[in-house]
Amino acid sequence: MRIRRPSLLAMGALVGVGLGLLIVALVVRGYGSTSACAPGSVGSLRIEAPAQVVAGQPLDATVVLSTEVDDVPVAVTVIGPFRPWSVEVRTVGLTAQIHLDAAMTREAGALLLDARTCRAAGSRSIMVVPGDAVAPVVPLVGPKRIVADGVEHAVVVVIPRDNQGNVVAAGTSVQWRLRLADGTTTTATTVVGGLLAWLGIGSHTTAGRTTVAAVVGTADGPTADLFEIPGRPQDGYAITLVTEPTITASDGAKAVQVAELRDAFGNLLVDGTEVTLEVADPDGSVRTLGGVLNAGAVQIWVRPPAQAGISVAHAVVAGSRSAPLSIVWPSPGAGRLVPVTATLDASIGVVTIGVGPVRADLGAYPPDGTPAWVVATCGTSWSTQTTIGLYAGVGQTRLAVPAGMGSCVATVATAAGSGAASFNVP
Repeated sequence: MRIRRPSLLAMGALVGVGLGLLIVALVVRGYGSTSACAPGSVGSLRIEAPAQVVAGQPLDATVVLSTEVDDVPVAVTVIGPFRPWSVEVRTVGLTAQIHLDAAMTREAGALLLDARTCRAAGSRSIMVVPGDAVAPVVPLVGPKRIVADGVEHAVVVVIPRDNQGNVVAAGTSVQWRLRLADGTTTTATTVVGGLLAWLGIGSHTTAGRTTVAAVVGTADGPTADLFEIPGRPQDGYAITLVTEPTITASDGAKAVQVAELRDAFGNLLVDGTEVTLEVADPDGSVRTLGGVLNAGAVQIWVRPPAQAGISVAHAVVAGSRSAPLSIVWPSPGAGRLVPVTATLDASIGVVTIGVGPVRADLGAYPPDGTPAWVVATCGTSWSTQTTIGLYAGVGQTRLAVPAGMGSCVATVATAAGSGAASFNVP
């Protein structure tokens, strides 16, 4: 088969058709449109809008062209805290209107309007500012409990918001109202900064509840409570033996009472406070017993030790120790009064404690070497103890006592009975 070359006339016709189709396509896409984008027909543009708007309020802006041309398409993009949003508006004369409804200005922060035509572009930054605070203004306190010692502190915080959920503007005043544990009231003012407002609350010396409220403009809310609790009691508080317990122990146990515990500022310790009783028995062993305050007091039952003599008990509350309490445990059937003397030599600070004569069954002396347990106690701050042997029913010991102890008691327990004598240390 013979292949023939196309003629020059046919090739020219094909080129002409192709150029015609390209021109049609350009016209359809808008290129070359003298009414919309002829060179120099639009010029520059700017956006007129307020510098700021309150969050949740609608916003109107105007695109202004430098040359009056109707029906120019303007692509508008809104960039803000939310996702970008785009729309096309068209000019009427020199201007085109942009409207943002309230939903588009809910989040406080910077808002950027960007407008573009095929020949010009412009932008405008608008600040969306928070509105006034709305209720509730909720104060949060931490920690919830501090010791009423005049040293510890707590902090109360509020995050006031407008009706769109934005934190109010920095520098907004917050009025604080406080009712202290002693019943007095006070006020303070701070400002919002760093998305919140806070107030430091120092502890006082009266235990109880401090109530806090916050007001921002006309908005308020619920109160918050800070509890100021008593501190540890001072060392040396007194504990006592219950002489008439409501329950009689058949095994001879005795009840030790801890009551009216107060801290250094006179605050009564609250119910539920744990109390530990440490009991040092005559054989040198130490027992640990426990209880909790109820109605301001606790009774802890102490059973007799394996060996007769004198146990020394201390109560411990939050690391604070009570004055010593002597508990006499006579031998079964022993109930005689043992003569005890206490003579102080103030020049050397020594007390001589004499025991006896001790009488056992049938009025006879107990066997030589029979032990006598001696405990000397001065007020709520000092105590010491020792054991001596009786010979011919008598015994003696010398104990060093610090000066200025005041009223003191020497307690003695033997297998035959017990006794005590008082002395004073100037």
